Amino acid sequence: MKLWSSKNSDDKSNGMFICCKIGRQTLRSYWTSPPTKLIADYQYLKGRYGFINTKQRAQRFIELYNVMFWEITDFQMKKMKHAIGLDHSNKPYRNRYFTNKNDKDWNYLVEIGAAVKGKNVQEDGSVSFRLTKQGVEFALGKRIRSKAYEDL
Repeated sequence: MKLWSSKNSDDKSNGMFICCKIGRQTLRSYWTSPPTKLIADYQYLKGRYGFINTKQRAQRFIELYNVMFWEITDFQMKKMKHAIGLDHSNKPYRNRYFTNKNDKDWNYLVEIGAAVKGKNVQEDGSVSFRLTKQGVEFALGKRIRSKAYEDL
C-alpha cells in the first residue's frame, strides 16, 4: 500500500486529495479539512476507499496517513539514521540512541510516534531512545518487515 496527498491548485480551501494505491488500483478521496492525525475505524475507511476491505489494510492506512504529516528536520533525520547505524553501514543494524532525557529532538520524535523513550534514566540524566517501526521506515524511506524491525 502506498499513500500520498496532493492539493487541487484551483481549491481555495485547505482540502486535499488523499491517494491510496494497492497493487495496480489507485483511488483518490477528497478531504475538505484533512486532520493531521487520523483516528478512524475500519467501517469508515472501507466506505471511503472500497479496497480497504480488511482491518489489517485499515490499520496500515492509518499508520501511513499519520506519517504523511510528520515534520522532521534534517538534524532530526540525521539522529534517526545514526540510531539505526546508517552513518556506519548501508543497512540498519541497531536501534538505540542514548542522550539526555530532555533532548528536544528525541522527545518530539516520541510525541509524533516515530520513537519511544526508555524508562531507565541513568545517574547522569541520560536515557535510551528507540525508533518505532514507522520511524525506521521513515528514516529508510521504505517499508520493512516486522521481523527485520524486531532484529534491530
